[in-house]
Amino acid sequence: MQELRVSYMKRIFLIAFLCLLYVCETTAQFAEVTPTFEGSTKLDKPYGICAHVTFPGRENYDARIKTLELASDIGVNFIRSDMLSTLFYKNGMFNSKTVDVLANDFKTHNISLLPLLDRHVVGVYGWRDVSLYTRYVDSLITRYPQYDYWEVMNEVDLISNEGTQEDLALKYLSVIKEVCKVVHKHGKKVVFGGIARANGTLAKTFLENGGAEYIDVYNFHSYSSGVSPESFLYSDLNQLSSRLDRTKEVWVTETGYHTEEPSRYMSQFFCNILPRALSKVNVNEGDTIAVIKNINEQFIGYLSTYKYHVRYIDFDEIDKLDAKHIRALIPCDGEKFPIRFYSKLLSYVRDGGTIILPYGVPFYYDVTSDGKVVQCSGEYRNKLRMFFEFWWEASFKSSGLPKNPTVVVKNPDYADLKCSWVSNGDGTTRYVSGRFLKDGDSLEPIISVGDSSVQAPICGIIHYGSDLKGKCIFNTYLGEIYSVSEILKAKRLSRSYIYGLSMGLSKIFWYELRNGGTNKYEPEHHFGIVDIDNSPLPAYEAYKNIVKMMPDGSTRPELNYDNNRKVYKASWKRPDKKVVDAYWTTQSEVKIAIKKKRSTKVYDYVGNEISVRNNMLDIDNGVVYVVRRR
Repeated sequence: MQELRVSYMKRIFLIAFLCLLYVCETTAQFAEVTPTFEGSTKLDKPYGICAHVTFPGRENYDARIKTLELASDIGVNFIRSDMLSTLFYKNGMFNSKTVDVLANDFKTHNISLLPLLDRHVVGVYGWRDVSLYTRYVDSLITRYPQYDYWEVMNEVDLISNEGTQEDLALKYLSVIKEVCKVVHKHGKKVVFGGIARANGTLAKTFLENGGAEYIDVYNFHSYSSGVSPESFLYSDLNQLSSRLDRTKEVWVTETGYHTEEPSRYMSQFFCNILPRALSKVNVNEGDTIAVIKNINEQFIGYLSTYKYHVRYIDFDEIDKLDAKHIRALIPCDGEKFPIRFYSKLLSYVRDGGTIILPYGVPFYYDVTSDGKVVQCSGEYRNKLRMFFEFWWEASFKSSGLPKNPTVVVKNPDYADLKCSWVSNGDGTTRYVSGRFLKDGDSLEPIISVGDSSVQAPICGIIHYGSDLKGKCIFNTYLGEIYSVSEILKAKRLSRSYIYGLSMGLSKIFWYELRNGGTNKYEPEHHFGIVDIDNSPLPAYEAYKNIVKMMPDGSTRPELNYDNNRKVYKASWKRPDKKVVDAYWTTQSEVKIAIKKKRSTKVYDYVGNEISVRNNMLDIDNGVVYVVRRR
């Protein structure tokens, strides 16, 4: 009996030790991420939003009170809007009535305006009459001394009728040199005009010619074309860091996502075409599909609507897949694949597995073990019987296919499915031919494009019946994936602020507060966090929640990253002395162990309190906030 008791106690201690070890492992794998810039240790009014409140008779001016109420409810510190010279100059005289009214409204709601100075005064670009431009600036600051920051011109690098980017940079610099004197005379600060191309020629030329001497805040715009904020903000910030003084404030005065676009082909592919194609190859609801963990975040959103079981795996798990039980595999989300795992993928297809290649030309690039991306030869596509007709290759002419197709033809079996595929008109159409099929293989087109006389598939199924026994569902659409869902917009808003501020940004302005219209083909009508009728969208609640979770005066978030599980963790201390840990991932869901006391509260990305079982958090691409006492 004593021996049994000792054995039992040993087991208890072993289980306790393993549990402790597990918790240690889940908390010890986070590595600190070094900020790109040296922002202040505490956040100082970091929250901004763009709203066209200074436009009389247009968009938000007529609804300015409601706009300010919404902004105040969120808790933003700044609204960014244009100081159009036409508002102030009438018949050659300064007239400030419109903005006087607005300034009083701002004061009432305790929100500051970030004035965006016009590119020109009464139709004349600032560099063509610097004296006139500086008088315009001086009169504004004299009239509105309550505004400490003045942004000088918007996206100068997008002006197309004033010479090269180098010319524009020098013209802009000539204005900044004089504007700087006026702004500093009033004790205010110069904010560099939001540059659309943060690492472009204009910014480089401006800085190389000493422009940084005349600005107090470097400022740029960062839009992602659908990519996650961690990816594009990281890229932009690091490209800038080598040329900027790390101690100078860096702002982003426009960033955001829109939720509509003219072509939603990728949504149609994932939500309509792919399920039909899977049923054609006998992959049905309830079957298991394996998906590589680092798949595009938007694609994960599509997959979450499926009635299949989705199992996320690492590349080195491909050879463990049994084609009888794992009925299909998405090995990549685009044109990049680590070729060192290719033989495992080919074996899966040889054994009867179905692979899904959802975007572009598969295996066009290899991702080496040290992270480098290099172009591959065509042999990896050829082994899967895929031959691509590229317009720049000699064989393309004999195909008779057009560089830019004008005709879209659906397979009759898919005729009832929506298809808004259109040519981008830039030669990015990628045709697939059956040139390399072997005896027993067949190519089933789903969508073919071309002209009135000849077409070829850009989406279809290869049925293998030779040495390979599986299937290949392919979709070669190659274009920017611009739009996101309202839910994903909300999730990315929270992450943009946490990630950007942790990297050293001082202020971030979301674009924009209100949707600009209802035209589904106009992206500018769908960037808002409230709809055109002022009804809140999920991003509104997410913004309000991030301000609550990380209020002004909080310590700058310290970012850590677990490279094994692809999980971010940011931590900060609030003015109320509570500590917040924020967790999220851009890839598949994962569980994280935390130390949870009775007073600890856990919230989702829009502020709903969530329960935690066994001290394990379910982490996905929406930030989870853990609030605790120090």
